[in-house]
Formats: sequence, structure tokens, C-alpha cells
Amino acid sequence: MTRGRRTALIGGSAALFVLAAGITVLVLTGTPEAAEPSPSPSPAQTVSLIAEDVNAVNEVVFTPQEGDSFRIVKKDTEYTLELPGALFPGVTSSLSASFRNAANLTGITLVAENADDGQLALFGLTQPAMRWEVKRADGTSDRLMLGVESATGTGRYARREDERAVYLLTKTQSDNLIKQAEAHYDLSFVQGVEATEESPAWSQITRCLLEKNDGEVIEILKRTEEETADLPLGSSTYHLVQPREGECNEYNVEGTLMTPAIGIKPGEIVETEPEDLSAYGLDNPSKLTLTTLGDWSGTLLIGNFDSERGGRYVMIEGINCVLLDTAGTYGFLNATYANFRTAQIWLYDIKESAGVTFELEGVTRELTFEHHDDETLRGFLDGKEMTGVSETGETNARRLYMAALRVMHSGGTDAEVPPGEPQYRLTMHFVDGRPDETMELYAVEGERQYLIILNGENLGLYVNWTSLRENLLDKFALVDEGQDIPRL
Repeated sequence: MTRGRRTALIGGSAALFVLAAGITVLVLTGTPEAAEPSPSPSPAQTVSLIAEDVNAVNEVVFTPQEGDSFRIVKKDTEYTLELPGALFPGVTSSLSASFRNAANLTGITLVAENADDGQLALFGLTQPAMRWEVKRADGTSDRLMLGVESATGTGRYARREDERAVYLLTKTQSDNLIKQAEAHYDLSFVQGVEATEESPAWSQITRCLLEKNDGEVIEILKRTEEETADLPLGSSTYHLVQPREGECNEYNVEGTLMTPAIGIKPGEIVETEPEDLSAYGLDNPSKLTLTTLGDWSGTLLIGNFDSERGGRYVMIEGINCVLLDTAGTYGFLNATYANFRTAQIWLYDIKESAGVTFELEGVTRELTFEHHDDETLRGFLDGKEMTGVSETGETNARRLYMAALRVMHSGGTDAEVPPGEPQYRLTMHFVDGRPDETMELYAVEGERQYLIILNGENLGLYVNWTSLRENLLDKFALVDEGQDIPRL
């Protein structure tokens, strides 16, 4: 079990070795005192430290001077990064480079053919910065070690564990071997999604399930193009499933939820095989489950925000490791069902409507339509034809219908349906004979707001008094006074 990031691999004494090693480049059988400067290796000095066929190697185990061992496992052409108690997706190019350099180091400089203990210490090979073991499919293995960096910064010294020959690797070779596990991580929460200009990564999310630790559950599904084409006018690309059926506010779904979720990429391992998740708020986490095109699915467990470390503790389900995310945004945890649901309750084109019955605090007003084959429409309020605003191609009847659709929610509420009759009831009638739909508004005690009940179901939403008056009730006053309803 390890806490904290992996730190620098070489102690202060190694820095002295770097300086000493840079001053003296050993010839093949020489000693530090007898060495001749050699600014560049000759062809005769270019040899191989290890030259395994990478296809015969199935695993390399790396053990840094400080920190836990980690391994890179190769199966066919796939590479996997493994840490104690955790298996992580890795950056393929990085895993491949380290794996191949660990198993095949050719074209390097032989510095000392038979170094004594003092020389090995000089090159940092008695307390190596990194050890690695190359394991073959037949069960055999080789153990090697990496020492200090040369004074010129051109590479590091290395040797086999059971030999005293010392080699100087190139900078590229040694950099690929000295990497800490973090250098290989691909801790993107969402895996396998390739973003393009035409198809950003967030647009490929087909299902989002947010389970908050306070008990609220929000589930959103993305409709296919075929499904969207057959829906009523105004239906959204996304559809709410939980806590209630409904249409989504696409702007909020994409901006508040989808875009941040696809960008979550924890960058630091805090603890592998954690014993006390409560220290991170992960004993009772919020959960974010995403599914993308291609049927990838994953769950992120979301814990506390640590103000001192400037990040939030998370875990990726299936990986027994606490991670710290200092870059991701988690504002969606504060969003509610109402934030993601479209504000509009009814999404019907006027062509579908035979009319609307308004019951307004005991007064009933009846709006009816006559639809004609040439797509003209005549509207009647309480049996009297509505005219006006003809210069715009609209009528007061059409605008009063739109006022009914403008009864939109103002937010979410936990209010229960009060006893008695609603203060307002709107009933939508359809030309194709389908059942009426009814929207009832109940006054919430002590609040200037009205609970919205659709077809007998409490939507957990309310409309405030000001919105209701301005968007609907005032329109009747204008019509009764002989005035036109302004454009909405």
C-alpha cells in the first residue's frame, strides 16, 4: 500500500556519482584512475546489453528506488500497465517504448568490462535508480539495473544484475526505462472515444446515470436520429428517464454534464488498495456511469474535494485505487433534475391541437381551432372568433395557444400535492382523438409558486407566480380589452 506520488529516484550521493562518472569514461578493462577521455564511442565499443526478441517476452517488472514496483504485460500486440491491486489503461506508445527498451538494448557503449565495487558505486549501480526484470514466456528471466545519469546528460549507466560489465545507454533508452508508473497512465475516465470536429467526444455519450450520495438519481438517454425524427416538434436529442420521464434541456445536458464528464482525467494516484475509504469520502460516493457509442461503459466514484490539495478524490470502478483529480470540473453534482429538464412542459405543434380548456380560479375559458386543408387556421375563444395581428401572419388565437405552452417550470421542488382542487387547470385536446392531457397547478403553501401536476403525476417542478401571470394570465386581460397579444 502506497500513499503519495512517486518521488525523485536518486539520493544526493548519486549526484556526486554523476559528476565523477562524467569526468572519467572507462575503457574496456581499465580502472577509473587509468581511464582515457573518450568524447565519442568507437564502433568497437558499441555492443548489446540485452537483445531479446520482444515477441518472446511477455512481461517486464520495473522496481524504482522509491515507490512500488509496476509491470508492463504484453499479450499479442496489446500492452497493459499493472500496479499492486490495480490494473490501469496505459498509453500504448509509452508502454511499448519502455517494454521494448527493457528487453532490447543494442547499439550502446560498453564502459567497463569488469567493474569493481567502487566503480559500480561510482556509476550508481549499487543503489540503482531503477531495477527491471525481463520475463520470457518460457519462464526464464533476466534482471538488470539502471544507475546515475552521465555528467553530460547524454544517458545513464546500466548493467545486468549478475554481471560487472557497465554500459552507457542513450538518453532516449534511459528515459524510457526511468519512467515512473504515472508516465504510462491513461486515467481518462472515458476510454476509447476519439473526438473529431464533426463528432466531439461528449456527443458520443448515449447514456448517463448520475447517482448522488444524497439519494437523487438522474438518468439521461440519447435518442437515435431515427427516434428523434418521429418525435413531436420541440423534442430534444436527450430524454430523461429518472427521476421522471421528460424532455431534456439540451444546452444544460451538453454544457453542464456531458462535456465535463468526458473530460474527467485524474492525474495522481493517492493510495492503492485503500483500507479506509471514508478518509476520501468514497465510502458513500456519488456515482457517474456513462455509456458511449461502441458500447463502452464505465462508472466513476466521486468523493470529497480536498481544498489543500486542490482536487477531488475519485475512483474508477474496477480499479482498487484512490485518485486525485485537480483538473476536472464537477459542477454537475450540484445540478438537479430540474436543471436538465426542458423548462417547457408541453411540446406540441398547433397543428396537433383541437384546442385548450383553461380553468382559471373557477373561471373556464375555451380556446378551439378549425384546421383547413390549405393549412389556414381559425381560432375561437369562448365561441367568438379571434382576429388581429394579421400583418404578421399570426392571430391572437395562435398566440394564446403559445401562451399555454409558455407555462414553463421555474425549478424543482419537493412539495407534496396539497388537498383540494388546483387553482389552475389547462386541458389540451387533440385533432387525432388521442386522450386529453391535463396540466394542474396547485398553490404551494407559504410560497408564491405553483406545483405542476401533469396527467395526475407530480413532476417535482413548480412555476412561480410572476412567470404564470406574465406568460398566461395577462394575455386573457389583453384579449378581453380588445388588444392584441404581443409576440412571445
